[in-house]
Amino acid sequence: MYEKLEQFAQLIKVVRQDHKVKNALLGKGHDFVHAYLVAHYCLEIAEDPLATLAFVAAICHNTDRHYGDDMVEQMMERYLAYTNFSAEEKLLVTEAVLNHSHRPSASDNPVTVVLMDGDKLTILSLSAIIGAGQFRPHMPVVDFRYPNFSERPPGINYQNPGSIIRDLIGWLEWEEEGWLRTQRAKELAKPKFKKIRRFVDDLLAEISENDLWNYQFKEDFGS
Repeated sequence: MYEKLEQFAQLIKVVRQDHKVKNALLGKGHDFVHAYLVAHYCLEIAEDPLATLAFVAAICHNTDRHYGDDMVEQMMERYLAYTNFSAEEKLLVTEAVLNHSHRPSASDNPVTVVLMDGDKLTILSLSAIIGAGQFRPHMPVVDFRYPNFSERPPGINYQNPGSIIRDLIGWLEWEEEGWLRTQRAKELAKPKFKKIRRFVDDLLAEISENDLWNYQFKEDFGS
């Protein structure tokens, strides 16, 4: 990791400055700390030269969140000027940044695959459980109107999980075949899934033990 930080020091300086302008160095869902951790995992799960391309993609991968998809190519052209990548390599990295938040597809290029896996491994952490609440402060931890977690309530999706617990349960779907695609990421994810599942199961058991599914003011959750 330290070697890559030194190799791409100028690029990282520029990307961090852009995060600073967006007030996103620290304490946001797509802050530079997140990008750093994803870059770390990309080096863990891939071999060079792919690992290096994925590392750079990870450092830059918040670009769509901060500037919108329409600005990604322009921003990436600026960032990748600080690398010695070929035109083909730059295209692969830019595609990865553009596509990393999509569902996995057979058409994903190798950099996209590694970046997606690195992103998911970063999310699958105990600290991310705290972050799930931190970055959705107005969302209930549990919506007591919907105890059946095998069914999605109306209007609920990945972007709007409706409750923090459903957000975590959504992460557990990544255990299914096709979500994680590199072998090393699958191995690293196994203990992470176990810890999150244990947390979810313990929380739901606690809710049942305290009879909170029978909360008498369920209309509060629709306000």
